[in-house]
Amino acid sequence: MSEEKQTPIGLIVGIVAVVAVVAFVLGKGSGNEQQATKPTEPEKPTEPEKPAEPQEPVFIIESGKALPVDEKGSKIWTNRDYTFVDVPSEMTGWFFYQYEARTKKGVKLKVNRPTELTILVGMDSAAKDDLSIPKYEEEGWQRSGPSPKYLAPQTGTKYQFQMLKKKFNAGNFEIKDYSEFSGPIVLMRKPKAE
Repeated sequence: MSEEKQTPIGLIVGIVAVVAVVAFVLGKGSGNEQQATKPTEPEKPTEPEKPAEPQEPVFIIESGKALPVDEKGSKIWTNRDYTFVDVPSEMTGWFFYQYEARTKKGVKLKVNRPTELTILVGMDSAAKDDLSIPKYEEEGWQRSGPSPKYLAPQTGTKYQFQMLKKKFNAGNFEIKDYSEFSGPIVLMRKPKAE
């Protein structure tokens, strides 16, 4: 009689185990099905985005035209045929303002909000431009890099620029020209809107 009692109990336990596994698998479903059955939060109405207000340029130069710092032939000085060469890849996207060489005019500009200005000054020792660097440093300009070179088309000679940076508050300023030839070439990362 003990044999008869064990068989139905074992069979019942086996069936219950199979049913439990099948019920678990069917009840679990795939992750997508579960996500579909979860209640979603109602979407909150969003306010339409306001269009960005046009920003005033960081600085405005009294005269000059912003051109790309590249090796495609843009004249650095309005009255000379010198062009950039050996432009470091870090300067991709930079622009410069043409300047008139040998004028000693300096560059007048209006700074609209605090910023760091960047200039290039020639390092040609024959023209004594390299002697201007200490004068800029006395005014708080700091040497920086990388710096491109410029090419004299008549001789094929390459001359080094020195990059200088200085922080300015808002206001009107003049960057003096201490050089004998090159003068300060003002740089920026984007051209001003024309």
